[in-house]
Amino acid sequence: MSKHPAKPAVWPKTLCPTRQQQAILSAAHALVVDRLSDGVIVLDAHNRILGLNPVAQKLIGSQAAEAVGQSVQTLWADWRDTIEPLCEMPDTHHQVLLNRGDEQRIYNLRLFTLEDEQGLNVGRVLVLSDVTERTLAEQTRQRLEAEVTGQEAARVAGPPPTKAELMRQISDLKQTQAELLRRNRELLSLQAATIATTSSLDLHFVLDTVTWEMASLLGVEGCAIFEWNREADTITMIAEYGSAGWRGGEGAVEVMDLAHHPLIKRVLVERCAHQITVGQPQMEPAEAAYLRQANAKSLLMLPMVFQDRVVGLVEMKDDRTERLFTDHEISLAQLLANQAASAVENARLYQQAQQEIAERLRAEEQIKASLKEKEVLLKEIHHRVKNNLQVIFSLLSLQSERVQDPSALDLLRESRNRIRSMALIHEKLYRSRDLAQVDFGEYTRSLVAFLVRSYRAHARPVALQVQADDVFLSIDAAVPCGLIVNELVSNALKHAFPPDRGKTLDEKAVTDESKEPMDQICVELRSDDHQRVTLTVADNGVGFPSDLNFRNAESLGLQLVNTLVQQLDGTLELIPRSKGTTFKVTFPASQDKDLEPIRKANGVRLKPH
Repeated sequence: MSKHPAKPAVWPKTLCPTRQQQAILSAAHALVVDRLSDGVIVLDAHNRILGLNPVAQKLIGSQAAEAVGQSVQTLWADWRDTIEPLCEMPDTHHQVLLNRGDEQRIYNLRLFTLEDEQGLNVGRVLVLSDVTERTLAEQTRQRLEAEVTGQEAARVAGPPPTKAELMRQISDLKQTQAELLRRNRELLSLQAATIATTSSLDLHFVLDTVTWEMASLLGVEGCAIFEWNREADTITMIAEYGSAGWRGGEGAVEVMDLAHHPLIKRVLVERCAHQITVGQPQMEPAEAAYLRQANAKSLLMLPMVFQDRVVGLVEMKDDRTERLFTDHEISLAQLLANQAASAVENARLYQQAQQEIAERLRAEEQIKASLKEKEVLLKEIHHRVKNNLQVIFSLLSLQSERVQDPSALDLLRESRNRIRSMALIHEKLYRSRDLAQVDFGEYTRSLVAFLVRSYRAHARPVALQVQADDVFLSIDAAVPCGLIVNELVSNALKHAFPPDRGKTLDEKAVTDESKEPMDQICVELRSDDHQRVTLTVADNGVGFPSDLNFRNAESLGLQLVNTLVQQLDGTLELIPRSKGTTFKVTFPASQDKDLEPIRKANGVRLKPH
């Protein structure tokens, strides 16, 4: 037994699988554990059952739906006296005697500790392997060896034996040696079959090993393994060892319809071994014909059982003599047949898991390709929308050249700026890697610079300051917020700095920190820890008229601002100050899943810090 504790089952941080890989691994792991011939029990740190496979359910005597979440001590009678004391021992491998139904069986117990990334014990896994037959065979071998050793010691210590006694002792010794050789051969066959079924997922290799070991163990000329198709009620040969002509020579049919073989069907349904010989009276006609076809004198048929489910059939034939297999031989052969059943199911489970993984990978590639196509299409849509808005912008510009009325020119310029603010949103989107959201900080700087250039020919020079956090908004929120910036900055450029306000300063004045610019507009975009975005547009101009209610203003610009703020589910404030005007817009922005309805309504995203 190992003297070292098992290594905790923890993923290294550098090798942590992705979420998708974890889902695939979890699906494959669940399939494998449920099909294991060993019992598997998963416990938390308080010995509550987190999961157990069908073999463990039968051992404990409780279904998974009843056992999960319960203390293993209350459900399993063997836990307190047999298993629990071993959990505190340094060894991880133990041999225990447990009750399974009405009988006691011998099990190999393996314990594995589960730890989290901080090294804290979060539970353990118990794996129980039934080794009753193998242990009893080993005990019989040891007993026989002890008997031989005792007889030899008694012979040496006693008086010289007579010739008849010597002959009898020699005969007994030969019989004992033959029995030891047979037991050793049985143990080696069981060990080889067990290793083959547990160490490889190559079905052909495993079945070839099992058929050879079974034929060698019973001293027969041939052994074949058949898989049972319950729906079609047929058996198909999947492995064969022995002389040619097992199935009647070259070209023989490998699929047998059980409707024509009632004895084989009975072996599968009743789960019992059956043997026939050529001289047996009252034999089924189909089986007699089958014996003649296979040129066999004796035939042993065994069901292959995996987790109380018959999955196939094993046949062993003797071509030389008409013999009856002993109960001991049948028990050993049945054990190997069940090993073959485990190999078939494990290989099928592995192939199924591989197929599911391949299908998921193909589906993932298809989804990626589809998303790529949609991304290209969406970029093209944003590009075309931007181009169409640019055409409208250009048409309004051409129309402005034919208009002489100043008020009409102002209206055309305001319309052009609004269109430009929307076109700039789509331009940022199709140039961005993320089509779902706009870098609104960068957008704000571009839009405000454009507005200043647009009004420069018709207004005083203005020093511009833009301070924007990395705030990301979806198109549903970016368009109304962009229009709000457009209206508030345009309003400041038009009304905050009348021509008679005093001497103007060149825009370069903002670089001279020793002087405060006379005409200045400051735009701030901030996000806070409370998942809210704040937009502030301030100027140091003549100030907002005290007799004008900004919430019920007649101007289209302020009406549009109030409507768009409501659309964002935000608030609009006019902050009093000694000189100039400051508008402050606040609206929610959250990535909390519990606030998904708000996020969908407002389309707001914040770039993760």
